[in-house]
Amino acid sequence: MMVSHVGGKRFSRPLRATALAVVFFFAWTLGGLAGLAQAAKLSEAQTASAPIREQAPEERLEMLLAEVDAELAAPIVDLKTLRQKLQAKRGELEALDAEIRQQFTETENRLKDAKLPDEILERHYRFVKHYDDNLAELKGNIERVEKSTDKAEAEKEIEKIKKHLEQTKAPSRHQPLDPNNRPGRQWGSAAPISSP
Repeated sequence: MMVSHVGGKRFSRPLRATALAVVFFFAWTLGGLAGLAQAAKLSEAQTASAPIREQAPEERLEMLLAEVDAELAAPIVDLKTLRQKLQAKRGELEALDAEIRQQFTETENRLKDAKLPDEILERHYRFVKHYDDNLAELKGNIERVEKSTDKAEAEKEIEKIKKHLEQTKAPSRHQPLDPNNRPGRQWGSAAPISSP
């Protein structure tokens, strides 16, 4: 039997193994993995109980247009299936359009109630007109794909939709870093940042 000497006391191998196991589980229950597991459970519970924010109609419209774009990016395998998918997307688009038009009406009423200058109300009307024109063009393009008689005609109309979606795509919310136009930069210093 092997015996260890620690601080003048003798411990046998089985006793040492038992002591290590006790220390391990003691440390584990007071922190370590158990703490991580508890933190994960707590985080999961908070996430589950947190209210989920409903997306605004314009956010859902942006997602729907991205779905249409992705749908049209795939090669046409079955024209009938593509027509059905586009018809469903057009239905979703019309439902979202009703919600967005309600928002436009509410915005117009708020602008009128606030008695803001006519220029602001005109800007709102121009925005609504721009929206109407883009929506009418998109719906017309989708309808022409739905009515296409063959694959070549459908592909031609799909290209029109893709081009339209690319032109009307919302700008990226990410603003790339311009090292020559950074916060805290002195106006007089024109030297660009050099990387090491």
